[in-house]
Amino acid sequence: MAILAYPLVDTLRVFFLRAVRGISPFNPDQNHMHHRLMMRHNSHRKTAVFVYLYSIAFILLAFARPYLFPELNEEGMFFGMFVLSFLWFLPVLMKTRDAHQQNVEKLKKLALKKQSKTLKKKESNSNESAFVAL
Repeated sequence: MAILAYPLVDTLRVFFLRAVRGISPFNPDQNHMHHRLMMRHNSHRKTAVFVYLYSIAFILLAFARPYLFPELNEEGMFFGMFVLSFLWFLPVLMKTRDAHQQNVEKLKKLALKKQSKTLKKKESNSNESAFVAL
């Protein structure tokens, strides 16, 4: 389960944020952790190293659980690792908040342009078909 910590936490975090905003959970955006890490580090290599270190740390923590926390059951360990993983990424999320907001605004503008172009195209097609029908 520790191997899936990064994708699970990232997916649940993004789904939750989209649901809170009233957006479909399947709507693409730049809010995944690897996008935010790229904003912070400006390097694929540093982003990959950060994710690898995260994964290795959580796998080692899962293997060490019986020795470090013998009284903690699997559900408690899962919840603890879940909370710890959010705390792990919190500094990155805080430092990239402004850059992310700028990206969101750019994407909104692009979506509005695309939507207006689509509407104009539909209107011109419907006008042409109405003219042909006459």
